[in-house]
Amino acid sequence: MAAALAVSRTGMISRVSPLIKAGLLSGSVFFAGDVLAQHLQRNGNVDRAHDWARTARFSLIGLTLHGPYFKWAFGKLDKIMGPGKTLSTALKKTALAQVTIFPAYLAAL
Repeated sequence: MAAALAVSRTGMISRVSPLIKAGLLSGSVFFAGDVLAQHLQRNGNVDRAHDWARTARFSLIGLTLHGPYFKWAFGKLDKIMGPGKTLSTALKKTALAQVTIFPAYLAAL
């Protein structure tokens, strides 16, 4: 999140591709989430060191795969089905995503 905020403060965010923005945000959230998860897993055990390699792997997945892929995939879904303004449309988009977008993402992992 710090990377996305730093880019935002400099005013460069408006010139950055939406896919790059999505990657930066996702990578930052994955980073923060893994730091918190490892902290909770340690449960006060100070002898157990933080695994920065694991945090880097999570961040890299968020940066290069999760953020850009879902930004692109849901953009395509919105072009096909339009915005989910009604419950019916939202349910149809959810069902379509479950059988198209999510399996491809899981296969890429």
